[in-house]
Amino acid sequence: MFEQSMSLPKIITAGYDHTIRFWEALSGICSRTIQHPDSQVNRLCISPDKRYLAAAGNHNVKLYDIRSTNPNPLLTFDGHTGNITGVAFHCEGKWMVTSSEDCAVKIWDTRSGSIQRVYHHDSPVNDVVIHPNQGELISCDRGGNVRIWDLGENKCTHQLIPEEDVSVSSVTVASDGTLLCAGSNSVSASCQHWLPCPLPTLMTIPEQPLTACNRRATSTFGN
Repeated sequence: MFEQSMSLPKIITAGYDHTIRFWEALSGICSRTIQHPDSQVNRLCISPDKRYLAAAGNHNVKLYDIRSTNPNPLLTFDGHTGNITGVAFHCEGKWMVTSSEDCAVKIWDTRSGSIQRVYHHDSPVNDVVIHPNQGELISCDRGGNVRIWDLGENKCTHQLIPEEDVSVSSVTVASDGTLLCAGSNSVSASCQHWLPCPLPTLMTIPEQPLTACNRRATSTFGN
C-alpha cells in the first residue's frame, strides 16, 4: 500500500504478525508501527484524501489517522462474522464498502461507523471494488460469481460467471470504467478475464482469459 503526501512517500504494510508498518519509500526505514492485536490484517486501504488508513482483519475494520502518532483507531467497524477480504472508500470518503467470508458485502458510514446497507452472496466473498462512477459495486465469491450491485436501485443487476465452479479471487475496474478484470483459480493456472464495459451493459461471456500466474491469483489492479 503506497501513500504519497506532502512529506516523503511512504509504503504501508501489514500481515499475520499483527503489526502495521510505515516505511520511508526512498530509504527503506520503518518510521512507525501500529499494533493490531485483535487479529491478522487481511487488507489495507488509504482514503482518497490520504488522511485515513483502513485495516481489515477478522470480523472488523479499524480506521487510523495516518498523520497522527496516536496508535489507537479512530473508529472500529464491527458487524462482520468472518474474515474481511476487501475494503474500499467512496471517492469523497463519505462511506466505505467491505466484503467478507461471511458471504456479505456491507456499506458503512465512515463518520459514525454504522452499517448502511448489506448485500448477500451464496458463497464467501473474496473481494469488492467501487466502480469509478461511484454508483455501482462489483464483488466476487468462491462460488465463481462476479456480481454487479446498483446502489441507485439497491439490488444486484448483473451476475457473471467467468469459469464454472472456479473461485474468483479478485476484481478490479479500469479507472475509466471501460474494463473489468477478474482473477480466478483454475486447475492449471490463474487467469484474468477482461470484459468490455461500460457497466452495467456487460457482456456475459468473457474475452479470452489471460494466463497471469501459475498459482492462485490474489490481487488484480487496473488503471
